[in-house]
Amino acid sequence: MSFFICRAEFSTVAFRFGHSLIRQTFSHSGHHLDLKNVFEAYKTTERYGTNGMLRGVISDRIEACDRFVTKGVRNDLFGMEMDLISFNVQRARDHGISSYNDIRRALKLHVYTDWNAMAGSTHSLTMVNDFKKVYPHSEDIEAYPGGMTETPVPGGVVGETFAHIIAMQFKMLRYGDRFWHETPDQKIGFTDAQLAEIRKATFAMLFCEHVPNARVRNN
Repeated sequence: MSFFICRAEFSTVAFRFGHSLIRQTFSHSGHHLDLKNVFEAYKTTERYGTNGMLRGVISDRIEACDRFVTKGVRNDLFGMEMDLISFNVQRARDHGISSYNDIRRALKLHVYTDWNAMAGSTHSLTMVNDFKKVYPHSEDIEAYPGGMTETPVPGGVVGETFAHIIAMQFKMLRYGDRFWHETPDQKIGFTDAQLAEIRKATFAMLFCEHVPNARVRNN
């Protein structure tokens, strides 16, 4: 298996799970800004500054990864009455992405050959009933809707299918990059002592060093 690729199932489908996490409002320097008004972020940054934006991003809670998507990306994308989720579905069709079940077959996950098997497993009964209104058979479910609506894995944000795709891609990128900082090749890599120092750095530490008056969780 080649590690030097970015799979379409990752870039076109699975890693777009974040579109469900987007909030309708954002905290910024004591203000609550509506999503449709901040697509041109440079204007917001010019008005309120970068530090306030970063503190707001840290303090705001994300939405859940599920079938619900905020109005700002469903009806007001870029302030132009466009629907990002429709784009995602159509993009997957344009890129020739396999069906939800075919991807699960390739990943050696359980395949849902009928609706009853799906309900209560990776999907809620409500979601399965909604799928029935759109798709004639469970084999017809498309990859993006099927993956986005899965119940998250324990301790995770995404469901089983997306978790496998994302993990596989991250592994490819890690071991396919000869300059990955943890490479065992001593000619281009770091020593064990250097790696130990690098691993002491955390996102919270970097954030607090560069954003005044920031309060960030250690993890």
